[in-house]
Amino acid sequence: MSPRTRQLLERARAVVGFGGDDSNAADPPGDDEGADRIWLLGWWLALLAPLVVPWVVVRTTSATLVFPWGMVTVESWHVVSLPGYLDATHGLPRYLRMWPFGALCYALTLAWAAGERIGADQRVTAGLLVLAAITAAWMASGLGVDPNRTAIPLGSILLFALAVWAYVRA
Repeated sequence: MSPRTRQLLERARAVVGFGGDDSNAADPPGDDEGADRIWLLGWWLALLAPLVVPWVVVRTTSATLVFPWGMVTVESWHVVSLPGYLDATHGLPRYLRMWPFGALCYALTLAWAAGERIGADQRVTAGLLVLAAITAAWMASGLGVDPNRTAIPLGSILLFALAVWAYVRA
């Protein structure tokens, strides 16, 4: 088990009342590597969740789900990729120009998180996730200005929670 993971486990044990020692009877002997793998799998599943959780849900007469890779109109299940959207539109307002920037920040987050295994700083992962969360919130705030439209920034909440997790891991 890595020293950082051991330290986080000791903190968690102290919070839930198991104490800070490593001699807890609930720990199977020699299973530290398995626990590390499970923890790492959970981290990567959480880090990939923004690919399937909409960053912004736009409600009008129907709903549109905005993802980092494109948007889906729920009524007709029509999918528009991010590159296709950018090719078809010109002169976008600033809040819509934040969408590709947020997607880029998220892509860099995934690349940087992969680099953590070879020593990349985890705080950069957290910072990139915060930038992606800000762009999703900015986009939702711009889309929600119209009185007949509601924009819910689900992605901002998820991305910010992941940023906190990444920062705590650092």
